[in-house]
Amino acid sequence: MSAPTVRTGQPPARVPVPASTDIDFIGERVIVLTRHGAWRQDLRAVSGVHAGERGRPQVRLVPEAEWYLLATTGRFSDGTTHSKIEVHPAERVWVEVLQPDARDASILM
Repeated sequence: MSAPTVRTGQPPARVPVPASTDIDFIGERVIVLTRHGAWRQDLRAVSGVHAGERGRPQVRLVPEAEWYLLATTGRFSDGTTHSKIEVHPAERVWVEVLQPDARDASILM
């Protein structure tokens, strides 16, 4: 994902876009709509969209703090490499991307 032009004095905004096979978002921050209708924002993607056991599109995610441990040590806080992975339906996963400047806004449409 390319970095947009940043206006001086403020950080770039993040815009949620639906997870899809069209973008590489492994390691990116994601937002998930839970089964209970709440939004959860403390996650990072450890896979892209792929077919699950029943052929439905899904994404593997981990809590953000665990993602940093996995990225730096190769293991989660409990010493495993798999226990913290959560699987979510792709249609409930949104990727946080930096808001492009106005000239590039058409890529989100």
